[in-house]
Amino acid sequence: MSGLGRLVGTEQKKGEITISYDLTGSKAWEFIHVEINVQEARAGNHLVRVAVTDLNSGSRAYREANFEIGK
Repeated sequence: MSGLGRLVGTEQKKGEITISYDLTGSKAWEFIHVEINVQEARAGNHLVRVAVTDLNSGSRAYREANFEIGK
């Protein structure tokens, strides 16, 4: 992402957290590393959903992954 990006906002509902970023890239594809802090999350199974929207073409990509936090 060429080091250029900003946090647009966060929203929290019961059992759900939404984080939005506005990022600028210079290639047809870009790799970005994002971390989530799960220190205060309850133990058990969780689901993370990621949606990426290309603001130039309007196309979207979605991915989901399950993960478990131990006790």
